[in-house]
Amino acid sequence: MRSPLEELFCTADAGLITVDNRLLTEASEIMLKTGLTYDSIHAAAAKRAEVNAVITEDARHWSKVEGVEIIRPLDYGRVRK
Repeated sequence: MRSPLEELFCTADAGLITVDNRLLTEASEIMLKTGLTYDSIHAAAAKRAEVNAVITEDARHWSKVEGVEIIRPLDYGRVRK
């Protein structure tokens, strides 16, 4: 039997988000506002896809991104119920 986190990874709809100049501009704006580096492109892609929560251990960085709920991987099973 899979854990809730394994189930998420195995069943998630993993659509692709196009990285274009607009996304890179949005990532640059996030980087300048928050100080994030590589996560700024992830944050811009999440906003474009209207993702309102991320599963991450990097709460220190992601807490700087407005409008995104942070879910720690080990907490996913409790949050999901």
